Amino acid sequence: SNFIEHRLENFRLHGFPIDKIISSGYDKDNFNNNPKRKIIEDLNPVVFVDDLRRNFNNIQHVHTKLIFIDHEREDDPNQHDNIYYDAKYGSLLEFVKDFLKTKQHGENIKWSQRPSHLIPFI
Repeated sequence: SNFIEHRLENFRLHGFPIDKIISSGYDKDNFNNNPKRKIIEDLNPVVFVDDLRRNFNNIQHVHTKLIFIDHEREDDPNQHDNIYYDAKYGSLLEFVKDFLKTKQHGENIKWSQRPSHLIPFI
């Protein structure tokens, strides 16, 4: 709870006009369960950015762009190779700068072709 308040304050200090932070832990009983999945599928945000590939696991049927921040240290690449994301960046700042370059945010980003089983039904 204290962590969430500090994160919210930090975002606001950097000019983000946000009202709340949504935080999810991890499933201590099932490491492969992705607690962020339901949150992302319910919110259907424009982008979801994370630095752990496993946090993209099983997110389906949303138009949300999944952005992996690759610090080249957290995930075992052999363990999570099959987990899809739309774009990869070396840092959050690198992604934000790229995303905000144009009025139509993200239009110049080279997005991956999403596998058909992850595409939302219209």
